[in-house]
Amino acid sequence: MHFVKKADIKKYSGRRKSKIVCGIIPILLLFLILNLGPLLASFIISLTNMWKGNEFVGLANYVNFIHDDIARIALRNTFYYVLGTVPTNIIIAFTLALMIENITRGKAFFRSVFFLPVITSMVGVGIVWSWLYQPMFGLINQILRLLHLQPQMWLKSATLALPSVMAMAIWKNFGYNMVLFMAALQGISYIYYEAAKIDGVTFWQNLRYITIPLLKPAIKLIVITTMIASFQVFTEIYIMTQDRSASGTGSSAGGPAHATIVMVLLIQKLGFAEVNIGYASALAFILFLIILGIVLIIFKLFKSEDDN
Repeated sequence: MHFVKKADIKKYSGRRKSKIVCGIIPILLLFLILNLGPLLASFIISLTNMWKGNEFVGLANYVNFIHDDIARIALRNTFYYVLGTVPTNIIIAFTLALMIENITRGKAFFRSVFFLPVITSMVGVGIVWSWLYQPMFGLINQILRLLHLQPQMWLKSATLALPSVMAMAIWKNFGYNMVLFMAALQGISYIYYEAAKIDGVTFWQNLRYITIPLLKPAIKLIVITTMIASFQVFTEIYIMTQDRSASGTGSSAGGPAHATIVMVLLIQKLGFAEVNIGYASALAFILFLIILGIVLIIFKLFKSEDDN
């Protein structure tokens, strides 16, 4: 019988640890270079004034944010967009996922139909929806006229512009979350529902005590990813709200009267149109801290629920 010496075990364990460390170091360096590097560079730039030869201004750009009315409007619009799109997107996606999973035929068809807008170009979708919202000849107002209802200005209205963009964004993006919910629902064992059926459990009790608790990991992932994407909204508003009769490259986007300007659009305007890179970097870092704080809160809430 062969006995392994303790020295051989330690030697093998040491070699294995060395291989693990050697494998982790390149990945860690790549992470630092590609993620923390740009983040640190952005923060350093936010402490300077690029207009005056990289002059160090400290926290002046962050103080300017407090007194900048347009920046506060952009932040308010961003939160309004997030609060309007994220819950609606998730509720629609979850409801449709439940409905499709409960049908016996046509699952692939409905899944494909609802997922089709997700893989469609946002630029193309934005242009099409801009035509649908067109006040004079748009299809939506034509339908309203046929129904003897008052046509609306939609993207030209300060009150309806942002909700109009939000409606388009929800329509385009809910299919992605629907597919994720369907995948998570398929991972729930049917044994739970069979046992509940024997006990006479209703549909709503199934949903509350079986489906939703077992879907919490998927719900957490979907909430976080959807929230982050909504905070970083740009293309929809850039395409749908810019005045194509105006000169320049989208410098008029965010109207009317700053009704649809959001943080990323403002950062783009400051950084590229006005070349105010220091202030734009400060706003980007503020947005990053806001997103990071909300993500940590979500993790804390889900962890507290798991503990209970």
